[in-house]
Amino acid sequence: MDGFGTETRSHVSIKNTHVIDGDDCVSFKNGSNFITGNNITCMGSHDLSVGSLRLQTGFPYIARNIYVSNAKMINCTPAIHIQFFPDDPSRRIVLVSNVTDKDVTVDNCYESNHTACMDYSLTAELTKTEFINITGKTSLKYNPKVAKIYCPPSGTCDITFT
Repeated sequence: MDGFGTETRSHVSIKNTHVIDGDDCVSFKNGSNFITGNNITCMGSHDLSVGSLRLQTGFPYIARNIYVSNAKMINCTPAIHIQFFPDDPSRRIVLVSNVTDKDVTVDNCYESNHTACMDYSLTAELTKTEFINITGKTSLKYNPKVAKIYCPPSGTCDITFT
């Protein structure tokens, strides 16, 4: 179970919290809009996750205006994960982060087999997606890679690291 989930929520603030979890620490899912996270510590969880988008039918497949700062990830794999399933409609994601430790993953074919990924041309849009001042180190498992970016083949991948 996720520590926090913001499915179909708007104008939510998550701050000054410590999550020990085996699943997503904070999950910004379908319909998340204007979500702010500040001073979040995650231990042993999966990540700060945008998605999984499209997992629940009948909900908007959009997560946008998500701002996270001062997040500390301890023994998490990965620190940030943007998850899409194949054959999703277009969506826009805004993520501004100041996250420490581990890596960043953008997965355009989350939990799907290779055939499904090739059969559906993903048209997801990542627009104005920013990762700001991310510091830390990767584990020996991922070394020397600190980020994996698999952009949607038929979509938009507007990602900036500063």
